[in-house]
Amino acid sequence: MTQKHFAVVSAIDSEDLTDILNCKSQRLFADGYAITDVQFQTSPTNGAPTKYSAMIVYERI
Repeated sequence: MTQKHFAVVSAIDSEDLTDILNCKSQRLFADGYAITDVQFQTSPTNGAPTKYSAMIVYERI
């Protein structure tokens, strides 16, 4: 059974989050890992800008 790893990435907008996920995916793949699941979340706070986050699950390929 392959060990799963978790990471959370955050950004100020959805485009930045997409860019971060693309870069993270490329770095993980170069190290022999693949992203197997992504869970997105937005969290608006009282008057503050919306925060975009994603929890990624990755494992060795």
